[in-house]
Amino acid sequence: QATYPDIEIMAAEHLSSHPGIVEAVLYRYEQTLDGTAAMTCDLCKYRHQFTGFEDEYGMPQTSDHHHGMRGVPHSHGHSHSHTHGPSATSMNDLLPPRYQNGDPPSAAPMGSAPFKYKEDGTPAWDEMWTDFCDLALAGGAPHRGTLLEPVMPDAIQANPAGYKTVLAELERGLRMVTDLPIVHSTAPGWIGLACHNEEMALWMLRAIVVENVCVRREGHVLYLPAGPDYKLEDEIKNVITVAAKTHHYWTEHRNG
Repeated sequence: QATYPDIEIMAAEHLSSHPGIVEAVLYRYEQTLDGTAAMTCDLCKYRHQFTGFEDEYGMPQTSDHHHGMRGVPHSHGHSHSHTHGPSATSMNDLLPPRYQNGDPPSAAPMGSAPFKYKEDGTPAWDEMWTDFCDLALAGGAPHRGTLLEPVMPDAIQANPAGYKTVLAELERGLRMVTDLPIVHSTAPGWIGLACHNEEMALWMLRAIVVENVCVRREGHVLYLPAGPDYKLEDEIKNVITVAAKTHHYWTEHRNG
């Protein structure tokens, strides 16, 4: 308070005990139990054993997973069959091109995906994944290790130019992969993404939390972390990827 006398500083409880975090964890746990999860690979019947889906554990993914989860059909504009036991050829056709060589998919994290650039040298964020269903097939959370969080204000003050550069690239990438408006945060260490409504914001918040990226919400606006030392092919890519992944599942898969 002595350092910032004009700013009212209010203490908050530790994030781990916040009721919103508890609610998100319980929500995902209940989805796992009743078989309605439709998001991350950690809840994929082909990669993890679930009651009622034992026979499908370890098998190549079939159309019910590629275009909808737990047997809930989702044509996604295609006419794939949803019957069990498709031929090897038809199963292979359902896979994204880079998985059609017969090798089992790698559990590599999202950050290991090939990095693409446009002709002008800027990152081609909208071309990193040719089909966002690749995200369900290729691995787990975009950010591995410790939770990706915003940095302390002191770090931003020490490198304002670097922070400005990171924010600019995050804004550019988030616009490209979501088409959502960007909100400039008054609090340092965050960049805002304006959802269409609070329902969308709440759903995406829960999904982002389980992707190992910190997020906070104010109404229909989600705030994602940012820092001056974020690297283009590391933290910046992870933040943009988690936004792209969760936004895709909200718009394409949430309603089956």
